[in-house]
Amino acid sequence: GCCPKRSELARKIGFRAWLLGTTRGHWLVLFIAGCCIQVLCMLAWVLSGGNQDYGTNLRESFWIAYVLLVDIGTQTFFSPSERGVVRAVAVVISITGFVYCLLFLGMVVELIRSLLLRWKVRYSRVEAHGHWLILGWGDKTIFLLEELLAALQTEEPS
Repeated sequence: GCCPKRSELARKIGFRAWLLGTTRGHWLVLFIAGCCIQVLCMLAWVLSGGNQDYGTNLRESFWIAYVLLVDIGTQTFFSPSERGVVRAVAVVISITGFVYCLLFLGMVVELIRSLLLRWKVRYSRVEAHGHWLILGWGDKTIFLLEELLAALQTEEPS
């Protein structure tokens, strides 16, 4: 053809621009980051050795990592006699989950804000014909209204 093929670099830059410059790209990044955080928290739990209630197998480590991420303050059910490394991992996972939830809620708020702005632009337009709008009220408003009424009465056909 007449046009050269896009280079690999141009394709990568295009994807990066989509990923970081669009709302869908932001949601995809947030989803991928959430999955990576979940896996890293599972790994941290496994490396901590677990505790009596939650072991280090896949199901239990996934569940405790998920609960600690989304339910801020869950680490408070650990007893003070729990090993320090388990408590530290639980606190770090909870803080990570708190920050992730803040990011997620920020994205939701931004989505709702942009939707409301779009609706405002679309539905707040008022088209009116055959009337006058007087802005501001002052000592000359009554005089202006009388003049407008007089002008209307002279324009009406008899």
